Amino acid sequence: GNLIMVWAQPGQPASSSHLRVTSVPLVGGRIETLGETSFSSPLPVNQPWLEPVHSVVAGKDVIYVATVGGLVICRDGQTTLWTEKQGLPCNDIASVALYGGKVYLGVGASAPLVLQQEASDFVEFDPASQRFTILASGRGQQKRNALDGGLPYTISGILPDEKRACLWFSISGSARTGKRFGLWKYLPTTGEFQQTHDWYCLDRLAWADGKLLGAEVDRSRGCDGLFAYDPDTLELTTLFYSGRYREPKNGQSLFGKTRTPLWPCV
Repeated sequence: GNLIMVWAQPGQPASSSHLRVTSVPLVGGRIETLGETSFSSPLPVNQPWLEPVHSVVAGKDVIYVATVGGLVICRDGQTTLWTEKQGLPCNDIASVALYGGKVYLGVGASAPLVLQQEASDFVEFDPASQRFTILASGRGQQKRNALDGGLPYTISGILPDEKRACLWFSISGSARTGKRFGLWKYLPTTGEFQQTHDWYCLDRLAWADGKLLGAEVDRSRGCDGLFAYDPDTLELTTLFYSGRYREPKNGQSLFGKTRTPLWPCV
């Protein structure tokens, strides 16, 4: 098999980023470029820890890349950039996932203290009709669900769950996020949103031995801890914890009261 890698570097002008999608053979060999594009980046150049590329997901013959400048779609050697001009509620996309032939996006507020954005939307994209549908919005005037209206938030990770017919996602943000902070799931068949845990924000979600694996990450300082969440028992287990701000409810603190900058790749 091959590993999909996405590269981004400052473009010209300085307010843009150049993105390249590549396929890397795991057994060695030539790296193949699948597509390239450039997009406008509002991130300040004096804060390099802010990432222009937030999330990548690969489906059958297609790759979706969530960036601060829009949704990049790479298919059949063609690379297209979808922005507000094509119907996105905001160009800044914090997370992306595939489920049931649809693309799900956490839109807005990837760097709320820097970009000062109020956008916070959970969006469904239908590749067949090429339509974006806002399922929940922090800016919404109509209260359809628990994530409509109120204060802005960031959907920092989305993970599909075929077994339970749902999507898991994590909400982070500043103190203004309030009670929405934590782990949620969305049921596409009913349109229902359910909050299942309100303690940690599990960023960079992944499956590991039937459990959701995630890291509590501050992008300017590093990782506060790595956690496993059991979707059957709804129990959260601390795998390690840096112990800088609070004691874990369970598990162990491997690094004590330190400021260890750890960067998980889950």
